[in-house]
Amino acid sequence: MIIYQIKNFPLFIIRKLSTTLFGFFSTSIGKLKKKESIIIDEVKYLLKKKLTSQSQIGATNYYISRIRKMLLYGNIRKFIRYDVVLNSLFVQNRLYLIKEYNYVVRNIKNYKHIFEDKVGFPIPFFLNFRTSGNRIHHLYHILRFKFFLEKKKIEDFDIIFDWGGGYGSMCRLFCKLGFKRTYIIYDFDELHYLQYYYLKTLGHKVNYNNTIKSNCINLINNENLIKKFLKKNKSKNKLFVSCWALSETEKKIRKKFDYVFKTFEYILLGFQEKYHGINNINYFKGKIKVKDKKNLLIEKSNNNFENHYYIFSKKS
Repeated sequence: MIIYQIKNFPLFIIRKLSTTLFGFFSTSIGKLKKKESIIIDEVKYLLKKKLTSQSQIGATNYYISRIRKMLLYGNIRKFIRYDVVLNSLFVQNRLYLIKEYNYVVRNIKNYKHIFEDKVGFPIPFFLNFRTSGNRIHHLYHILRFKFFLEKKKIEDFDIIFDWGGGYGSMCRLFCKLGFKRTYIIYDFDELHYLQYYYLKTLGHKVNYNNTIKSNCINLINNENLIKKFLKKNKSKNKLFVSCWALSETEKKIRKKFDYVFKTFEYILLGFQEKYHGINNINYFKGKIKVKDKKNLLIEKSNNNFENHYYIFSKKS
């Protein structure tokens, strides 16, 4: 790890300078208003409960502990500026995003959807200061998937199950693109608190009561509750989404969610080929079954990392 850090020290410095430079062009988050103040107080109240988030992967536990410290002692209104978020949940200015930006601009129906929200104090994108690299990257995921779906529209889905929702950016975009029904995010408590702040501050209806409500964003980490709800729901318009989160999880946890590959008609996955000895291409190909080969697409992701992929699938 130390050798890796030394080799990448020049890149680390360049990225730090880039963050600082483009950070000056951010839209001001403005003064704290009463509505947002109430939401922050709600998050602080939630943080008082005993947190037991734990993974078998040491790096994941370290990451969770840093998110917890940021929520406890940091300024949640500027959460995107903290290294733990910038290095894991927020895609900054990267050269590969030029291609993604051009694709998004060509294919987005409502250009306003590329404009970034000021919540969290995001870093502007170097080609367009009204958006961010992260928003462009997430829109690219969704628009590539929409191209694969052909005639299917985002607003046609009845349920979206987002496994590992980051700080809520993908959820925010699905809602902006027309989704209005039941959204479920499965994640650690610490991430749920961040999602709660971000999505509620943006005006979304968010439920965090260990129950699942229709036509609402539900933050749930109870595997049995999610499974029971999804198996009971007979809709054929269910979408399962996981951009890198599921592929970076130990097999013991993955196994609990094997049922999604049978019960979901539509799947959008982003992942790296190998993680902790798991070949994710073989793993997901073995789980996703389609009758027609044209209903399954595996393609390389556009980012500059080697061996990162998408898997898109549909039952019909």
